Amino acid sequence: MTLGITPGTGTLGAALVGTTTANITVRVASFSGLSTTLGGAGHTLMASSPGLNSATSNSFNVRAAYAVPGTTILGLLGLAGILLAIVVGH
Repeated sequence: MTLGITPGTGTLGAALVGTTTANITVRVASFSGLSTTLGGAGHTLMASSPGLNSATSNSFNVRAAYAVPGTTILGLLGLAGILLAIVVGH
């Protein structure tokens, strides 16, 4: 299973950082330690895997954890609390 920011949502150019692939075990794929490269509003996550229908999360906002004047954002709050339930099979 692969997880990513749904194209056309959130901040243009934002990407998911961390391990964005996981094996499906007992119909569940678990992801941890993920963050985004850019803050902003209206992000959604999309999960996909060959042979399965993709699934999209509800939208969420990401706020910068800190920034240094004159540079890009260096850190973002993690995506804790975002849950995307994928049911594999029946």
